[in-house]
Amino acid sequence: MLQKTENITWKGIENNTIENCQVRWVNESIIVDSSIRGDVKNMDVAIDYTLRLNDKWVIKSFDLKSNINNSRWEIGLESDGEGRWGVYDEFMLFEPCIDIDISLSPFTNSLPINRVEFNLHQPVQLTILYIDVLEQKMFEDKQVYTKQGATKFVFENDDRRFKAMLDVDRNGFVVHYPGLFFKS
Repeated sequence: MLQKTENITWKGIENNTIENCQVRWVNESIIVDSSIRGDVKNMDVAIDYTLRLNDKWVIKSFDLKSNINNSRWEIGLESDGEGRWGVYDEFMLFEPCIDIDISLSPFTNSLPINRVEFNLHQPVQLTILYIDVLEQKMFEDKQVYTKQGATKFVFENDDRRFKAMLDVDRNGFVVHYPGLFFKS
């Protein structure tokens, strides 16, 4: 039985993109269906992804299809919930990444924000499975989140080359990602 649905739209600031995302809480699962359309670095971008999570915001599987300037890429992985990724119970890739980060989407910042129990001003380092849709590749990335208030998180790469103060709503969804996205 469907319990709750939230529709979110983000506008890209640096890139000319629109993301339409639907988050559905169904029984003890969360299902995310999203599409990103636009123009990035003079390339036509079309990305569709589906995430299946448990009620603790841990990803169980995801599917992603992208078309960047007519170059198509499709991936689909399952997780054991402990950070190991693979296909058909062959968990061997990207250990130990519990969360993913899809480039061009602010939604995936919501995964650790909702999953981790943060203490105020205490940085939490995470190993993330980063999905670079423009380059059509995946790799492990170290990221740090620090809760600054009820609706504010500092997000940075572990090497500190990138840092942003994220404003989120009561559901942990990004409202403003300086220079990159805003919820419209």
